[in-house]
Amino acid sequence: MGKFVGAFRSRRKVVVLALLLISAAIPFFILARPPKVAPFIVLRQPVQMPRALRDRVTQWIPRKKSWAWAWRLQETVLGRRKPVTIRSQVFSFSSSSPISRLSLGPPSFFDPNGVEVWLLPSEQLPALSEKVAKMWRIESSGFGLTTSDGTEAQLTSGTTARGICILTCFPRLRTDALDLIARVVVSGLAPNGSFQTNLDVAFRLQIPKGSGVFILNTNVSDSSQKLAGILIDPPQPAK
Repeated sequence: MGKFVGAFRSRRKVVVLALLLISAAIPFFILARPPKVAPFIVLRQPVQMPRALRDRVTQWIPRKKSWAWAWRLQETVLGRRKPVTIRSQVFSFSSSSPISRLSLGPPSFFDPNGVEVWLLPSEQLPALSEKVAKMWRIESSGFGLTTSDGTEAQLTSGTTARGICILTCFPRLRTDALDLIARVVVSGLAPNGSFQTNLDVAFRLQIPKGSGVFILNTNVSDSSQKLAGILIDPPQPAK
C-alpha cells in the first residue's frame, strides 16, 4: 500500500510540474514576437532587474540528483537557454577633454541628464577604443561577462587605485537585436584623493544585430569629476 501511495505521489508531482512548465511555455508561443519598446530608456533608480516567468516556475524544482529528470523536462518544454557573453571596456578621463575629437557625430540617443549613446557597427569598436587610448591618458579596464538569455548577472572589475566598475545586466536575445537592461557604476579617485562616482546609470537599450554601443556620461558637476563611459560589444543574435 505504501509503495502504491508513493508511486501515486511521484506521478502527481510529474503531472503538476509538467502542467506548470507547459503553462510557462504558453506565453513564449502566444507572444512569439515581444511587444516593441523604446530603443533607449534611462531607468529610474533603484532599478530592479526583471525575473523571467520561467525562473519563477523552476524555482520550485529542487536542485537534487533525484530531480534531474525535472530539469531535463523543463529544457524539453521551454528550450535550452542560450549563453550570452558581453564584452565591454570601461574608461574615465578628464572632463576638459574635447569629445568632438572622436568624430562620432551626433549621438543616436541622449538623455537630458547628460547620458549620450552612440550605436556603432561592431567592427568599428576596436578602432574607437584604440583612438580613445591614444588621445588621452585614461583609466580603463576591459572585461567580459557571461550569462544566459533571460538571466541576471553582475560583475565587478578594477581596483581602488585605477577605478572600479560594477556592471549588472539582464539580456534578452531577440531575432534582430539584443534587448539589454543594465546598470553601470564607475568610480575612481578624485584629484584630492577621495573616492567618487563618475557614472551611475541604469538603462534599457535595443542593440541591433551587427552593432555595438558607446555610452558616455557628459554631465559633470565640477572640474574634478571625470567623464566616464563604457563600450559594449554584445553577441550577435542568430538568424
